[in-house]
Amino acid sequence: MNKRTSIIALTVVAAFALLGLVFANVQAATLPSQIFQFTQTIAPAEVSNLDEFTVTLTVAPPYSAALGPSQVFTITNPLQNMIVYELVAKSDNVTYSNDAIIWNGTVGVDSAAQSAWFVLKIKETYLVETPKEIGNVAYVSMNEQFWGSLPVGSLPGVLPVGTEPGALPYGGIGQAEVMYTVLPTDDDVVVDVDPTIDNTLVYTTPTDFDYSFTIPAGATDKNIKLRYIPIPALPNLPANFRGVNFFNLSAFLDIEYQPGFVFAKPVTMNFEYTDASVKGLREETLRLYYWDELTQQWDDVANTCTPASTYVRDLENNKLSVNICHLTNFAMAAKEARTMYMPLVSR
Repeated sequence: MNKRTSIIALTVVAAFALLGLVFANVQAATLPSQIFQFTQTIAPAEVSNLDEFTVTLTVAPPYSAALGPSQVFTITNPLQNMIVYELVAKSDNVTYSNDAIIWNGTVGVDSAAQSAWFVLKIKETYLVETPKEIGNVAYVSMNEQFWGSLPVGSLPGVLPVGTEPGALPYGGIGQAEVMYTVLPTDDDVVVDVDPTIDNTLVYTTPTDFDYSFTIPAGATDKNIKLRYIPIPALPNLPANFRGVNFFNLSAFLDIEYQPGFVFAKPVTMNFEYTDASVKGLREETLRLYYWDELTQQWDDVANTCTPASTYVRDLENNKLSVNICHLTNFAMAAKEARTMYMPLVSR
């Protein structure tokens, strides 16, 4: 699968108008024009399943002396816009808590621009059949008192508080949104599963061999979509095992991803493979493994069902079948063949 990602970061700058100080013993106060620039960028701006992208947040002057010598700001970036993410890396000045990136900092009259960044990997998306724009929203506050925002796409500048579109009243929520595009995958297969009848998903490999998945009637009590997608090789297989194929099976309710979906009845997986794909492997040890998110280890898919499933092997025709009962990442793997060299004895 050849995915191109844009090298141009999509940048949206939101200028935040900050409310003036309000003292408890003052009935009315003049609200000065005050602002700092908050910039959010994403690169690349086009991503697909399993891709990584970097979000950079920057707070930059000007900053008004009317707020005092310095103010504490908080920027919160929730990670929940139709994507299941994995945090890959981040700068030291941010924390990751409850599926949100939080950046606490200080800005003052003499402050230089300050930045924070984090790298996300897309682990799973909604079903994306055409390119889909998604907004990454960050929220900002100053000392939990001074809030304000402009609509996405507005230009930065010094604004009289309360006179321009987007300036929020005292206690409002300031936010900035930057858009990125999730691209569809070309080699996934999706079927609609009707719980009242038997259903089959078939994926044909580039070498014209079929992987089929039979979902019996009653395996789910809802109409779901089942998706097969090839994925890159994953590490940490059992000792002396080598992967033949890696893939992900996912369930969706409407378009909403259902992590760790469990079937009420076993689903039968049938695989065909080539002699070349198992060259150097002990074919009779070929098994299917699933990634256990709890233990962070690979385990035999037979253990996803109770009682455990049994394998059906047809070594002559290169076929393997087994039942599974829940969905995740999978790997077909076998033990590596060991070559024994005997000493040459001459008379």
